[in-house]
Amino acid sequence: MLLELKSHQPTEQPKEAATKSDKKPAPRDEKADERANLMRKTGDFSLYKYYFKSVGWPPVLLFFFFVFVEGAAEAFLTLWLKWWSDAGGAHLTLYLSVYLALPFSVLLGILGFAWSFLIKIGPTSSNKLHYILLKTTMNAPQRFFSATDIGKVLNLFSQDMTLIEGSLAIGVAIFFNNLVRLFINLGLISAVSLYIVICIPVLLLAIYVLQHVYLKTSRQIRYLQLESMSPLYSHFLETLNGLTTIRAFNWQVDAETKSQWLIDTASRPLYILTACQQWLMFVLGLIVGAQTVLIVGLALALRKVTDPGLLGVSLTTVIGESYSMA
Repeated sequence: MLLELKSHQPTEQPKEAATKSDKKPAPRDEKADERANLMRKTGDFSLYKYYFKSVGWPPVLLFFFFVFVEGAAEAFLTLWLKWWSDAGGAHLTLYLSVYLALPFSVLLGILGFAWSFLIKIGPTSSNKLHYILLKTTMNAPQRFFSATDIGKVLNLFSQDMTLIEGSLAIGVAIFFNNLVRLFINLGLISAVSLYIVICIPVLLLAIYVLQHVYLKTSRQIRYLQLESMSPLYSHFLETLNGLTTIRAFNWQVDAETKSQWLIDTASRPLYILTACQQWLMFVLGLIVGAQTVLIVGLALALRKVTDPGLLGVSLTTVIGESYSMA
């Protein structure tokens, strides 16, 4: 929607060029619509780059540092406990001090990436994007406001900015945190047997296909949810402006019925999106279950060369993955 507003910014051009462009605008508009529809389905990585560029790279690098510290310390905690048990009680002071220091490192990493993203990156990006949106809207020509519903413009400043300030910031933080933990956990799981390393590409391929299907669907539903809120905002503004007329003609029941219908219509995409998310959680749970069966099966088949301690570390890691997806 921000890109749509930017496309309506006035540009200086000669009158002859403007006359020619008015005569044949259709081919360019069709290509723009095709690109917009393609971006709705597949997404555009330049948007993510634009989002992080609005913050500045130093806070982003600081965020990645804390994410790595938290993921590495949490994974190393289980591995250190396994080494401690293998030591048989030797070097108690060393193992105990490191084991007590690792949870503080995890806590430091969690607080660090939460602070860097929710305090530094999130508000900074939302302020800059809100300023760009406000400036673009104020400089938009009159034909934009004539062709665009007022509820859609209000939706840009309300729900869209709310998602950028809240859901987007939290979602990006959780995504990169889980991404770092994924690669670390794959290394711990592969320590049980080298045969699991062969299965990792298959597992990553299954996750890629799953996210490819899910993102196409969820992205379209999210667009539908945002667009379905615009008629509701328009009706709300029209009701406020026409209260005198509604009361004069006794149209309260009709206005209330239309409001309820618009609320129900706006809630449908949210329900479908929730159902898709539950389906994703179910399929990911099946993948984790298959991964657990594979680890235990290989451990039983290769019990002579399997380290029981590393097996416990791998199973603990897999259980942690299932809890992180819940």
